[in-house]
Amino acid sequence: MTPINLAVIGLGRMGRIFSQHLVTRGNGVRLAAVYTRRTEEAQSFFGRESHVRIVTNLPDLLADKT
Repeated sequence: MTPINLAVIGLGRMGRIFSQHLVTRGNGVRLAAVYTRRTEEAQSFFGRESHVRIVTNLPDLLADKT
């Protein structure tokens, strides 16, 4: 079964909880991208080797069909 790609907008308290859940227990769901203006904080949260794409331009994220 092909996983469903999801994106999270913002890494506030709920965004972090939801992102962590998707990364660790997302059965059939993959966290593909995160929109945030705080790129350094996001890289620290996910780790530099993470597959999660960090996006700083919301229209680019919304236009991405992958």
